Amino acid sequence: MDAIDKHRRLLKQHNRIHQSGGAMGLRRSELELRKLVRQAKDKLKHEKARQMQWLADTDQLGDFYAEVRHLLDTSSMAKVTLNSISGEALFKNREEILERWAEHFNSLLSVDHFVDRVDHVCCLHQQPFALELDEPVSPDEEINAWLVLILYRVNY
Repeated sequence: MDAIDKHRRLLKQHNRIHQSGGAMGLRRSELELRKLVRQAKDKLKHEKARQMQWLADTDQLGDFYAEVRHLLDTSSMAKVTLNSISGEALFKNREEILERWAEHFNSLLSVDHFVDRVDHVCCLHQQPFALELDEPVSPDEEINAWLVLILYRVNY
């Protein structure tokens, strides 16, 4: 606290005097204050690391991961806005939010899964299927198969 009081006193003095000597003292005080803040942060991080190590050593994994989430500043629950289907209204109360989720799941579950035209199915990419081979695969066939897979990955 002495460094903070000293810094405040020098700030007041600097504002009154506006001299170059006061600026140098203010600069030294600022550096000293930064050093104290850095030391306090280092001490806090060291204590936090020791506490987290103790939690890990005593198999208190729930508390350990909660501390990790706190350090990384991630919450276990996401906070996002919930808009209407048209994107105009922002829902804030519980009933509107529940109705919006019901609309969302109804739209997901009410999809018609019946295929009325078979020609659409024929256009789908056919995945290779396993065949019973009478003879082992030759090295040339294996190389060709690898090349086809590599080209397929590059193109898609």
